[in-house]
Amino acid sequence: MIRNVGKCGVFVDVRPGSITGATLLYSNCTIDSGTKPAFRFYNRTQRNVVTHCALLSKIPFDVTGGIAPTVNEANFSGTGSVPEGIGYVKPD
Repeated sequence: MIRNVGKCGVFVDVRPGSITGATLLYSNCTIDSGTKPAFRFYNRTQRNVVTHCALLSKIPFDVTGGIAPTVNEANFSGTGSVPEGIGYVKPD
């Protein structure tokens, strides 16, 4: 679980050694970022896939500098209570 973030939950960009054309998979993650973006994508040479994630954020994705991710229906995005069956466990 990622929570109490500064700028965003997960920042993705291209660095020396990054593989062009690679698929980056983000699965089974929980990001509680409030009013900050859960994901910030700045990579234009890879494909991003987000699946089975609970994104507790008013801004699930910031794609200002990158490409929008492939997102499936197994995610929860929003604020408030996470529906049963998502697998989110509230931290103590």
